[in-house]
Amino acid sequence: MLCCLLPALICPCCLPREVSLQARIRSRQGEDLVDADLVCPQCRTLYPVRDGVADLLPSGAGEAPESGGPDDYEQDEMLSTYLWGHFADLWQDPQASAAYTHWAKLLQGPGPALDLGCAVGRMTLEMGRRGEISVGLDRSRSFVRTARRLARRRQLSVSLVEEGRYRSACSLSLPAPLHGAQVEFVVADALALPFVQGYFSRVASLNLLDKLPDPHRHLVEAGRVAHPHRGRMLVSDPYSWSTRFAEEKKWLGGSDQSAYPGRGADNVTYILERESDPAWQIRQRGTVEWTLRRHANLFERIRSQFVLASRDEGGL
Repeated sequence: MLCCLLPALICPCCLPREVSLQARIRSRQGEDLVDADLVCPQCRTLYPVRDGVADLLPSGAGEAPESGGPDDYEQDEMLSTYLWGHFADLWQDPQASAAYTHWAKLLQGPGPALDLGCAVGRMTLEMGRRGEISVGLDRSRSFVRTARRLARRRQLSVSLVEEGRYRSACSLSLPAPLHGAQVEFVVADALALPFVQGYFSRVASLNLLDKLPDPHRHLVEAGRVAHPHRGRMLVSDPYSWSTRFAEEKKWLGGSDQSAYPGRGADNVTYILERESDPAWQIRQRGTVEWTLRRHANLFERIRSQFVLASRDEGGL
């Protein structure tokens, strides 16, 4: 983990109080913490840093109402699916989409960036390509380890599911513009962010909202860590609400039984404009087509509806 992030880290178990973590460092390589413990002086919770990966996940936080949902993202098949979804355009796969370059252009600009639900890290890399610190955050340890390894080594051997147990191997190499990206990836919960208030100038939440047990809390937390005067936030989601991840009353749309009946993108807009403090100004709304490859014969086409908002007086 990059040492420059230490001043920004707080204990997620102590929220809403922001308690800075103390580092007990055993090994470091230059600006990287390799082996350390991050300890909360208030509640004494210990968060390990092992092989450079900080695990800032509070025990039991953000669990789905039905067991097994989040664990799907630790499976090899899911890693294959998301590596293809994030990077297949780099090897000119005809089925790939340009979704991540589209999303990245919406949030280009100066300042530290946070990619919530980063998966295997494409958006994190894109937001850090101009040398600004960019942090990817995900609950999946498999995703975070893979993203960090790719960012450090700039290449990765990818095993893609073809059919059943058959796999095919391909080599992924990051293009030169992404080599200078200053990025870090941490294991943490999107509902209890381990960062101080107002630290990030850019915050992205892509295809995550409908996979959380409390999406409203996620928007509040994202707003907390965004800069109060020059913050920008991009929320993009297909709004595939399911009781597998959240109780129906917690959905932000798609049901008259939820606290926010109606359409998800409309409700996200309302929450950002009317219920956030400081309030967000909506700058743009639209859709982005995104593709996931389950195996060689099964592709999932997703229409993700985005809301781009800012807190800067000068606009975007």
